[in-house]
Amino acid sequence: MQEAGPAQRPGALSPAAMRADAAWFSAYPHPTTYPAVSRLERPAEHLLVDDRFPQRRIGSRKRIALIAHDNKKPDMLAWARIHREALSRHQLFATGTTGALLTTELELPIIRFRSGPLGGDQQVGAGIVEGAIDLVVFFSDPLEPHPHDVDVKALLRIAVVYDVPIACNRATADFLMSSPLLDADYERHPMTATDLITPIEGRRS
Repeated sequence: MQEAGPAQRPGALSPAAMRADAAWFSAYPHPTTYPAVSRLERPAEHLLVDDRFPQRRIGSRKRIALIAHDNKKPDMLAWARIHREALSRHQLFATGTTGALLTTELELPIIRFRSGPLGGDQQVGAGIVEGAIDLVVFFSDPLEPHPHDVDVKALLRIAVVYDVPIACNRATADFLMSSPLLDADYERHPMTATDLITPIEGRRS
């Protein structure tokens, strides 16, 4: 029995989808035989992250986002008091109640996002994508369930994609604050489109 064509294989793009994406497939000698790929695995024009990403360089004055889950807010306040002088040299952002508490505690200007469960974590993630957030200090509580857990995971993922430093506990945050790079220019290395384009066929787990 003759083997089914690429468009008939499970997961393969349909002929209609191939025609709709003709501009992309035309880059290959035989578009109909190119291995099936998901829409997230296409070249730079289909992705937000590519080699032309303009916000690689972080300036000496960082834009720092501060986030703390409810049980970690006391730790965040105590940590911020210790590092107030260092934090004062940078532009500060924070989510919801954490921002209100830090504003009172530190007497520093802090731009406030929404509360985490109301989209604050997503706002921080969007800031990373848009090059408006340079560093994140996120005191998360791994022992309690959170209604916005998917937002937390998305934020952690996007920080890795864009090579943004993120501290998820007090010890890591202390190391970040004591780093000479905190007050220096730094060039990040965000993932590019070529990092995400991998043919399905022949892929090894």
